[in-house]
Amino acid sequence: MFGIILNTVAVLLGGFFGIFLKKVISSKVMDAVFLIVAVTIAIIGIQGAVKGEDMAFVLICTALGGLIGESIDIDKRIENTTAFIKSKMKDADNEFFTRAIEIFLIQCTGSLAILGPLNAGLQGNMDILFFKSTLDFTSSIIFASMYGKSIYLSGILLFLYQGGIFALSTWLKPLLTEQVISQLSVVGSVLIFAMALDMLEIKKIKVVNYLPALLIPVVWYGVQLLF
Repeated sequence: MFGIILNTVAVLLGGFFGIFLKKVISSKVMDAVFLIVAVTIAIIGIQGAVKGEDMAFVLICTALGGLIGESIDIDKRIENTTAFIKSKMKDADNEFFTRAIEIFLIQCTGSLAILGPLNAGLQGNMDILFFKSTLDFTSSIIFASMYGKSIYLSGILLFLYQGGIFALSTWLKPLLTEQVISQLSVVGSVLIFAMALDMLEIKKIKVVNYLPALLIPVVWYGVQLLF
């Protein structure tokens, strides 16, 4: 569990430095940084997506995920939750929650966020989490300089996500095969690319409505095990 706590602290600490930079750097410079970061995120999404061997399955996952997400309108539910919180807290902002989820999506997509907690839980090996902490510290500085305090909520979400995998590592191991982890990474990469399109204002995409797509590879493999 130490590795997961360290990873969370790295995100929060990176966020602290990023928010400080946001205060001392001009908005013009920040806009330039935002643009290049969005382009880089798009490239990361493309690189991860092209690694997929079964793109038909990825298409099914994202389509079904979008169908489920749009049906229950996750984005709207976040807005409603924000409106409720805003009635209690004057500073609550819908963008605060949306950006936090987007940062969380970037930092949890990929094999590191899955294999790190798994290895820590099953083998006591925290090398992957130590490496990921370094990466997340750096990215958190960048995201906090753009999105401000949203980074703190994303750090909490990341802790809950990785902590959940760690706590359930023995039970999850049979489900999180190499193939499933690969599929999760590819689906996540597609969502990251979609998020970049939204950031660059090329196409307005409610990425949070596609989050159920990340559950489909795990559920599908679980169904296969039953039969």
